[in-house]
Amino acid sequence: MCWIFAGRSLRYLTVTIQSILYLRQQHHASAFPRSLLMAPTFSAFVACTSGVAWWTVWKGKSSAKTWAIGDS
Repeated sequence: MCWIFAGRSLRYLTVTIQSILYLRQQHHASAFPRSLLMAPTFSAFVACTSGVAWWTVWKGKSSAKTWAIGDS
């Protein structure tokens, strides 16, 4: 189960980086709605929670169940 969280964390990390690079390439950033800025923020949040869930499951911490449920 912890490898699912690790893969999910890496996937959302790449989505975050791709979203940031895409937004940087746009010439008129003010023309885009603010909701487009939420994509990198949400992806970064999911990557972090997946990473913490992976770490707690990997180490066998007592909070692993809580992080796994929160990430799911």
